[in-house]
Parts: sequence; structure tokens; C-alpha cells
Amino acid sequence: MKTAKDYKKEYDDLATKFTSLANHVTDRLIWLANQHPDAVVKEYKDTKLKAGSTLTYRAYVERMLMEDRIEYIRIIEKWLEDQNPVKQGTISFPE
Repeated sequence: MKTAKDYKKEYDDLATKFTSLANHVTDRLIWLANQHPDAVVKEYKDTKLKAGSTLTYRAYVERMLMEDRIEYIRIIEKWLEDQNPVKQGTISFPE
């Protein structure tokens, strides 16, 4: 049976891992926004919000929910994929 000390250690380990993940996600998002500032990350009516307009500021990104940071990374990666006219194909072999 786990004790309070065991739960505290497990909690501290998970908190450390989450902080590390948050830092990696934040760094990746800021890097992508700096490399591709014209990536459209959100559209509202006739206005297009581009990655370089806000996602390059660490303090702003760190205030976002983790899920939102990951979603912005996905959006920028999709935008990049859509910019490339050459699509990666797959090769399948008959069994």
C-alpha cells in the first residue's frame, strides 16, 4: 500500500515531467512561429492571424493552455504541409 510519501514522490516526478514537456512544446511553437511567421493560425471573418504576430513571445505562449500550444503546432505544421505542392506518397506491397 502506498504512503503519503510515495504519492508525494510520484506527484513531484510527474510535475517535473510535465514542466519539461511544457518547455519543449513552448520552444517548438516559438521556433515554428519564428521560422514561419506568415503561417495562418486563425481566421475570423476577413482577418487572418499569423504565427509571427503573437506566437513568438514566450510570455504570451506560456500563458496558453498546453492543449492550445499543441493545437497551434498542429495548425502550423498543417499550413506548412499545404504550402508544399509535392505530397509524400506511400508505397504498399502486396502480401
